[in-house]
Amino acid sequence: SNHIMALKVLFKSQLKQSQVKYQLRGEVEIQSHLRHPNILRLYGYFYDQTRVYLILEYALKGELYKEL
Repeated sequence: SNHIMALKVLFKSQLKQSQVKYQLRGEVEIQSHLRHPNILRLYGYFYDQTRVYLILEYALKGELYKEL
């Protein structure tokens, strides 16, 4: 395909330490259904023993945080 996507990598060990494991599941479920021009689209995810990978729409101009 001609689409550029971003891959966000989260380490399971860090998710467990910060206790956001269950929050992440909910956010993945919600974001995968959202369709809005100001929200990056989540195309899918996969995981292995140590990491969770989020397949996201690529933000051409980078992070909003850097603009603030």
